[in-house]
Amino acid sequence: MSSQEKRREKQWDKREREGWLGMIPLRDVYGFEMFLVHNRGWHSSVTNGLELLHVYGYGMELIVSWNPVKHRTKLNCRRLMALWHAYDTFHRDDLWIGRNLVRNEQERYSQSNW
Repeated sequence: MSSQEKRREKQWDKREREGWLGMIPLRDVYGFEMFLVHNRGWHSSVTNGLELLHVYGYGMELIVSWNPVKHRTKLNCRRLMALWHAYDTFHRDDLWIGRNLVRNEQERYSQSNW
């Protein structure tokens, strides 16, 4: 094993211990939770302390917590990182488009009644 591979392995070990910081923007935590619960079959749980998101299912717990020192979100595992990238890539824009469509329909309805 080369020194570069050892260094990479140490970095992954450090990230596994400390978690991934700042990956999920604070404004997207609720939408991400709804995606996990409604589209992926996870179950939401009560959050304690500095936890922003706590879901469980398939024998695992996924937690997004708040780091008050660095003012960032913190993920507890790689699976959560992969799910976040799936949501961010494929579904976040769909939800945003959906909200805009509803807003546009409401505006159109309110204008037609006048």
